[in-house]
Amino acid sequence: LIDQHAAQERIFYERLAEEYLNDDKPSQTILTPITLEVPLSVREEEYDWIDSLRDMGYHIEEFGPSSYIIREIPYFMEISEAESFLHDFVDQIGEQDDLRNTVVIDKLITRSCKSAVKARDHMSDMELRQLIRDLARCRNPFSCPHGRPTFIRFSMYDIEKMFKRARRGMNDTDRKIIAICGPTAVGKTRFAIEAALALGGEIISCDSMQLYQYMDIGSAKPTAEEQSKVRHYLVDQIDPRESFSVARYQKLAKTAIEEVFVQGKIPIIAGGTGLYLNSLLYDMDFSAPPENNGFRDAMYALAEEQGPAAVYDRLRAADPAAADRIHPNNLKKVIRALEAAEAGNRVKDFASDPVPTKDYSPVLVGLNRDRQELYDRINRRVDILMEQGLEQEVRKLLSMGLTGTDISMKGIGYKELIGYIQGEYDREEAVRLIKRNTRHLAKRQLTWFRRYRDMKWFSISEYESEERCICAMNEWLREQIKS
Repeated sequence: LIDQHAAQERIFYERLAEEYLNDDKPSQTILTPITLEVPLSVREEEYDWIDSLRDMGYHIEEFGPSSYIIREIPYFMEISEAESFLHDFVDQIGEQDDLRNTVVIDKLITRSCKSAVKARDHMSDMELRQLIRDLARCRNPFSCPHGRPTFIRFSMYDIEKMFKRARRGMNDTDRKIIAICGPTAVGKTRFAIEAALALGGEIISCDSMQLYQYMDIGSAKPTAEEQSKVRHYLVDQIDPRESFSVARYQKLAKTAIEEVFVQGKIPIIAGGTGLYLNSLLYDMDFSAPPENNGFRDAMYALAEEQGPAAVYDRLRAADPAAADRIHPNNLKKVIRALEAAEAGNRVKDFASDPVPTKDYSPVLVGLNRDRQELYDRINRRVDILMEQGLEQEVRKLLSMGLTGTDISMKGIGYKELIGYIQGEYDREEAVRLIKRNTRHLAKRQLTWFRRYRDMKWFSISEYESEERCICAMNEWLREQIKS
């Protein structure tokens, strides 16, 4: 367990100390110079006290027979602190090294403490990873300058005890999550935020595009204002150059769900990626069987010599159910399924007879609108995204080294604009394709979500206003959470 304040305090302290040890001490200019009266006995002192002050970052000049003027002070001191130190320094001439070092250390500690992240402040995963890397580079990564440990070790037994305390009196049926789903552009973001505010929840994104960094416009992420109302998880978290899978999503989302439960709040899943939702509602084991490179090489050689149909025929004989699901020309999947079958681990079909998870009880909400209204909203949103700079966002991503082959760039809005940028068609055609493909996506999403028998549907178009529909949804959700 890392104490993020103590860790950052240690990092800042060592950086400040390193700057101080440099020959060129950073200082700060003050608007009103400090005047220092120095007794004759001190002026005649053999000890080079002026150089000692300059080593700290003071800019000191003679100003009359017994006075000095200071125009710059050390960067780590307030003006009042700098002036007080000067008088103490002169009074204790002869012990300057000890006094100077004590004051420097004390002020560096104070400044690093003030600059460090405060308790209850949230750091993103990326910031936490950087914090750990920076802490590892410190000369003393084990404690802050005050002596407080930067991290504490816990055994698995200790962790289990903590989670049991957090869940005391709460069985799995009491651990309810809410999933607010529906087609793109239906209004899931607003409805999820309103539910979270009304019920005391936090939102976990279930959107395969919003989790990517730098892809703000095309993914229609919640705005900064919307995210300030309710904490959002799995938004703006993954570098688009990284590979990502539903297995990784499941792991991150379930970790976020437990974090929300520990806080005594309700996890609210919001998004339109059906497979991601399935990974949270059902026990889906994504662990892969050990790779057999020799077997794979042999199958690829067989496909080269006799054609992909020969490999597919072998799969048909070993696992007919997998062969029915996989296209014969998808050689990679055919070989992977055949490898699993040969190892005695047939590829699981999550679409048939899924096993509901026992980790929590889901409450499912489906949002929909009149089809023409939904399609009009889709068309308007695409126009707005283009006005907001979607083309520039795509060009920036391409300049970062991403290409149309990256998974993140296969999202609707990105792949069509890549075709336009590469000269395959004009901008007007790109916009038309985005609108068409988004409408097709909405249709597929509705087909997917209608499979859930326990989903409660709210047709927003049937209400006088969105506010009325939100009230009806929240009232229904309160009853489900209580039951």
